[in-house]
Amino acid sequence: MTKTREIDVEQFVFGNAKSIRALTPNGPDEEISPLSYLRFLQLYVHKMGGVVDQVDLEAEIEKHFGAIWGPEDVRPIQVFGEYSRPKWKNSLDWAKVMARKQTPQILSRTQKRKTGKLSVLVLIGSDTDPEWLEFVQKKVKRHFKKKCRSCKRWVGLSAKACPNCQHVFPAASARKHKLPK
Repeated sequence: MTKTREIDVEQFVFGNAKSIRALTPNGPDEEISPLSYLRFLQLYVHKMGGVVDQVDLEAEIEKHFGAIWGPEDVRPIQVFGEYSRPKWKNSLDWAKVMARKQTPQILSRTQKRKTGKLSVLVLIGSDTDPEWLEFVQKKVKRHFKKKCRSCKRWVGLSAKACPNCQHVFPAASARKHKLPK
């Protein structure tokens, strides 16, 4: 029999600094869930008219959630073995994946340009500029994977153990929802 773990849910008013400060800071082994970032993403993209730059979104998330992040949220994780970044950015990436399956759909696209990297999120709807819709719908499908520490091979994120060397992956930390009302 599988045991379902309880997930704490706290709510805040979007854009209200006082209600955000009232949220309980995360403790050890707790992190803000991707669902929390998804709800925030949906409200923010809608508020900004359907098109948001990734850099602006990350700055807004830091402004809203930065004071309540715990050690798990800011823990550096290895990304493709090349560099590390805070875990909350990985959760945000999961939220962007979930946003593709929600209604209304939010798609993201990153493109290298001479002036630097352009990374945008676009709300798919009748009010959104057709040029942005065309740009973001050319996205190439990607598959999320994790790297086994023992054999250094890439495996699907859903794997509990490496199919090659049988190395068991660590259990995920408890996630806390911090949802806007």
